[in-house]
Amino acid sequence: MPEDSGNTRYICTLSDSLQAKAARELNETAESRENGFREMRERMKTRPDIRFRSDEPFLLRFLRARKFDVDRAFKNLVRYYEIRKSYPTVFDELGPSKNKHILEMGLNFTLPCQYKDNNGNRVAILRFGNWDPSICSYAETLRYSVVTSEKLLEDEEVQINGVTSILDFQGLSMKHTGYLVPSNIKMLMTILQSVLPIRYKTIHYVNLPMFFEQGMMIWNQFMSKKMRERSKLHRGKNWKDSLTKDVPASCLPIDYGGTLPEYDIMLKNFTQELYDWEDSFLAQYQGYGLK
Repeated sequence: MPEDSGNTRYICTLSDSLQAKAARELNETAESRENGFREMRERMKTRPDIRFRSDEPFLLRFLRARKFDVDRAFKNLVRYYEIRKSYPTVFDELGPSKNKHILEMGLNFTLPCQYKDNNGNRVAILRFGNWDPSICSYAETLRYSVVTSEKLLEDEEVQINGVTSILDFQGLSMKHTGYLVPSNIKMLMTILQSVLPIRYKTIHYVNLPMFFEQGMMIWNQFMSKKMRERSKLHRGKNWKDSLTKDVPASCLPIDYGGTLPEYDIMLKNFTQELYDWEDSFLAQYQGYGLK
């Protein structure tokens, strides 16, 4: 049983500009927060089969993700716990140290919090081609995405501003495409769009091989209309020039047309952050869910 954290209050330390943005875009005010916390806890009583984490900073993630529509926020919270039963291979054993074989493949990382795009979004880069199916399953790669998303969500600015994602398909081959079947893509999109309370603001595709462009049609079937509209494909030899028109070079690694250290160096730093954060994360994560 986790220690009861339901009495942990939220103390707002946001800048005036970020508070104004949260009010304008997410309907967040001191009053809507208090009402939201109270109503979320009332709704928890209707689901005695779930052991909810109920501290205010945690509930705030879901309220912000659903723009303080309490009904939608609570449904999101319930899905957050129910999904673990549907996809146990993704959600069991989330501790970074138990997934060292996945982390060492270098699938993705998020730039440090001081590097943000022009809209204040954190920038995440994912390299599909680094996945070796002989080392870990497709579901295990999603496990890594869940862990990195949970880490991101501890940043209040991410909850409000969102994330800019760069999906790099360099190295993608036929050994990968066999796993990108509708059931697997549906699993990915369900987790990203309906479970994790994170705002994906823009998705940039780079190095997409010609043989997979048709596969993107299946991919798009499971994306929401909003997500499709926020996606952009950068083609050709000059894709870096195209990418840096949308994402500032100041928050991109040098191998993506930016001015920061190369991907592998920044990945190493981010991976160490995950290891250092593990005890804190598991203390908050474990013990909650379906009874």
